[in-house]
Amino acid sequence: MVYLSKSKLKFKLKKEFTKEQIAQIDEYLATHEIPTVSDTIISPMRELCGTHDSYGWAFGDSYIPVDGKYLGIALSQDVVSYYNALHKYGFSKIFVWGDYDINLAYSAGFSYDNMMFGIANPQQQIPTNVGSYHIDELYEHASLQWSLSEINQLADSVSPKKVFLSSYKWPSLIYGIIPTRTYGHMYGNAINCANNVFIMCDEYYGNCFGTVDDYWNQFRDYYMQTKNISNWMSLLVNNGDGNSNVKCPYIISDSNNWYDLLGNANRHNMNEIWLWAGGNGIESDVQYFSEQAWERDWLLRAYGYYCIVWGCDSQPCYPDCQWGVGLGPWYIKQIYKLGNEIYLPYSPSAQ
Repeated sequence: MVYLSKSKLKFKLKKEFTKEQIAQIDEYLATHEIPTVSDTIISPMRELCGTHDSYGWAFGDSYIPVDGKYLGIALSQDVVSYYNALHKYGFSKIFVWGDYDINLAYSAGFSYDNMMFGIANPQQQIPTNVGSYHIDELYEHASLQWSLSEINQLADSVSPKKVFLSSYKWPSLIYGIIPTRTYGHMYGNAINCANNVFIMCDEYYGNCFGTVDDYWNQFRDYYMQTKNISNWMSLLVNNGDGNSNVKCPYIISDSNNWYDLLGNANRHNMNEIWLWAGGNGIESDVQYFSEQAWERDWLLRAYGYYCIVWGCDSQPCYPDCQWGVGLGPWYIKQIYKLGNEIYLPYSPSAQ
């Protein structure tokens, strides 16, 4: 298995190729439109001298969800388009803020049931055709706007659809000036006011209480698995580049990356995780996230079978153009993809 840097494909090739020939394959794939044909189009009557067919498998850069698992994304289109999020990177759910986003997401192919709508305040008119709702950091920023009765009223009005609250506070951290009142107490009351209210962790860095992985474990233990059924990750902070340090003066470590956190979700049998990609990062980060999600069994990846047609024009044909023997200049005449792509799970033995 070799990584072709120009075409950005992982290609599984036989060991017969030289480094120069692999570079030719990479250059061709990066600069040509590759047709998909049936293998019967490759003529069995091609002249033997000066022509050689070789075959290889390659992973593509498109993904689809694993059955029963759901990746959601909150995006801005300077990072990735709605269309690519769904059709290329394997996200099955989308965060929306208003009618404009809902219409764009629906036009790209997202179903209304797979949209989560962000609610800013209790007075906001909310759509009824989306699948779930979200209130961001209720007791960090919005506690003066929302009362428990208003949360209960909202939950009742949209039931059985889910209402998600998000928080980055450690549950035992004191809330306000009353020592016995904690963020866990406040959020616990909120999520327990109705059966369809849940909590998500949106701490991305980690701090003096622990890493993001510790936060996810603590949310799960404190609020219970029936109420903490999904969490947030950050495209920029959790990308594993080593630059996003834990925000604590006496702990020096890097924030948990996507691979760590998706593994945490697997251990706790979570089947829905969300990625914050609004206004930060670049599309290649989203592509890398999807590759990590594939390696953690959240996505399936496109896999194609290719025929590489080599040519050699030296005269005389023999012995110069005998494959593996001749000294003539072999070049790529054409590369075909044989049949449609299939989508496969990650397999370390195939890498």
